[in-house]
Order: sequence, then structure tokens, then C-alpha cells
Amino acid sequence: MKIGLCIVICLATIGLQAQELDENQVKRLYLSVTGGVGLMGPQSDIENQMRASGLGDTQTGGWFSSGSTEHPKSSKIPTLSLAANYWLQGRQGIALETGLVDYIEVNGYDDIGIGNYMFLRSAIWSASLNYMLGSQNRKRYLSIGPALLLHHIKDDASYSRTAAQTNWLVGFNAS
Repeated sequence: MKIGLCIVICLATIGLQAQELDENQVKRLYLSVTGGVGLMGPQSDIENQMRASGLGDTQTGGWFSSGSTEHPKSSKIPTLSLAANYWLQGRQGIALETGLVDYIEVNGYDDIGIGNYMFLRSAIWSASLNYMLGSQNRKRYLSIGPALLLHHIKDDASYSRTAAQTNWLVGFNAS
């Protein structure tokens, strides 16, 4: 299963700054926490594979409900990212970034017998060490470097005998 491009939309940023100041009285260490929702991850690939495997049926109302539910059914969960930026000298610095980039749950249903369900959870984690080049006052900067991605997917049913799948990928991070 391939990982699509993951983009995080920032919902909130909280910054904590150390008291160490350089010769220009500019803070050298900056820590931030960012939350958001991942876009363009593996959600459509997982849904397409479920349909191809026969887990794309419509579930009709059960004992206590009416109506129907189309499958596969997906939901996204907010993500979290942590970053530590440290200015070395002048306009140069390093940044360590890590976090949960994309997290989804996909439910599939096959209408055989009493029903066949599959509940998949997919999480993509990222870690990168970047080089930073900032503006004169360091308020704006470009951060680039290699990234290590971990994609973990698991059938979350308690009775499942399917093993979890973990893939390590090398990528590129720019911010």
C-alpha cells in the first residue's frame, strides 16, 4: 500500500521560548506544538482496496436502527507535531521535527451470513532533522532536510488474526 502526500493544516500553535539570548537579543531556542488534520494520505487507497476485496457493501439497519450505511466508511483524527528550532549563528540553524502526520480509521463491510467487518487503523509518523536559513531578524525561515516516515496499519478487530503491517520510508521535509 503506498503513502500519498501528507499535508498538515495548522489549527493552533503554542510557542515556548528559552531565555538564552544572543548578541542581538534574539531568542535562540524555539519550541512549538502544532495540531491539524492530514490531507491526501492513504485513505483513498485503503478504501479502494476494501472495495476490491468485497468489503464495500451497504449495511442495512439492524435490530435497533433503520436506514443503511455505505461502506467503506472513514474518519480522520486530528494530528500533532512537535518542533524544536535552534539558531546557531547569524541566519543559520537546525530544527528537529517529529509528530503524527496522518491518522485514519476505515471500516469495511461484506454482506455475507451475519456480516463480515474489517476495522483498519492507519497512522503515519514522521521525524526529521532540518537545516534552517532565516531572514535577517530570524522571523521568517526556510527549513529543509531528510525525513524518516513510519506507516503502521492494523486490523483493529479483537478477533482478528491479521498481523499489523509497518513500513519505514525515507522522505524529504520542507517548511
